[in-house]
Amino acid sequence: MKRKYGDRAGWSRIIGKDHQVYERNTSVFTGVVCELFIREVQEPLWMLQGNRKICVADKGYTWLQYFPKGKPYTITTMLDANRKVVQWYIDICESHGIRADGVPWYDDLYLDVVCFPDGEAVLLDEDELCDALDANLITKKQYDCAEKTAQTVLRMYQNRELQALLDFTSVPSSVPYAFCKKITACFGEKGTQWLMHLDDTVHTYEEKWSLYIGEPISNLSYNYVLRAQIHGGTPVILKLGIPGHEFNNEVQTLQTYDGKGCALLLQVDAAGGAMLLECLEPGVMLREEKDERTALLYYAEVWKALRRPLPSHMLVPKVADWMKGLDRFLQNQTGDATILVELVYKAKMFFGEIISSEPEELLHGDLHHQNILYTNEGWKAIDPKGLAGSRYFDVTSFLVNELKDVSNAKAVLNDRVSMLSEELQLNRERILKAGFAMAILYTCWSVEENSLGWKDTYEYAQWFLTFLEE
Repeated sequence: MKRKYGDRAGWSRIIGKDHQVYERNTSVFTGVVCELFIREVQEPLWMLQGNRKICVADKGYTWLQYFPKGKPYTITTMLDANRKVVQWYIDICESHGIRADGVPWYDDLYLDVVCFPDGEAVLLDEDELCDALDANLITKKQYDCAEKTAQTVLRMYQNRELQALLDFTSVPSSVPYAFCKKITACFGEKGTQWLMHLDDTVHTYEEKWSLYIGEPISNLSYNYVLRAQIHGGTPVILKLGIPGHEFNNEVQTLQTYDGKGCALLLQVDAAGGAMLLECLEPGVMLREEKDERTALLYYAEVWKALRRPLPSHMLVPKVADWMKGLDRFLQNQTGDATILVELVYKAKMFFGEIISSEPEELLHGDLHHQNILYTNEGWKAIDPKGLAGSRYFDVTSFLVNELKDVSNAKAVLNDRVSMLSEELQLNRERILKAGFAMAILYTCWSVEENSLGWKDTYEYAQWFLTFLEE
């Protein structure tokens, strides 16, 4: 027998692929699913199945590999680039399970049953099964088990007893691959486990909060955000995240804002990592406003609406906690430093100066163009991080945002600082010091995460320093 793996590692024909693994537990199927999305191939794979020659692997194809609990077979639904079923390939196996790194495997017993959408089914590789028995690669008991299972599967398919299961296996997960890669890169095994149950989690809150679930939003970050409706057709947002401190910080912050300047929290299950929010309509992002001064005035309107003293009972991170990222970066520095060490120390000095001399209040923590939406009631914020610190630290994410494709970015940044200083009645020098310190911190985070955008943020930090020295 040969052990095979769901990620198809080592398959040289495929030169670009993504895969994700998750669990499903429904009335039709209970077990593990491994989705394999084929991004690029050296050449398409055509196979002769019975009297048919069909393409089973090509650019844009998806293989949905199902490992049903307690069954001596696996089902691979092969979808073409248009998400249409090419065939169901059923591998007869002795057993299947999951490797330590989360990749499913099965011990192949040679026989395969291929089912086609038009109702035909064929049995393949009987000769391989016989050869394996003759070569003592399998026992007579394993041989008989493979034959019996294959005939049972064929009979069930012909009697349409498998139809509900095959229909179920023809629908891929709605969770985008790019989102899955981001979650696993950030949260590791914890993220992988969360993703495996994500479809079931959606269904749980669909029932618990009586929702009609729609599509996920297009710009997913580190939470799974879906459009939904409650009874009566009122649009809402279902937001699912990995339970923990960061999720709880957002919940506390939303509760404190209570819909004033920020989206209203309607329902929450912090232990389950779920929240239900008002849907901000029409929901146009501030980034769509191309006039710099107009965009800045809208931002200032929201920034002012969010000013709150820090409630005494509220436990959220402090800016000083975030600042520890600079120490971590310095400890991990090598001789080939990408960031000048003296700038990191200067950032620490500016952090300390502002922290020691400015009162703490509740900060949004990530207030920029994409997190401010236009509603029928005016502009409102979404996705607060929840942070305690000086208000000067709550402007940098806006200042350095939407600069990358601007031809005169340095001048635009300088103008933003001047306009915000006037509009928000903030000291210009302190805006620049906070901006430099936060931009260096953002850069250190990006370098640690191997993010490609760190060089832009590093340049913005140096511009802040230049403005200070003018």
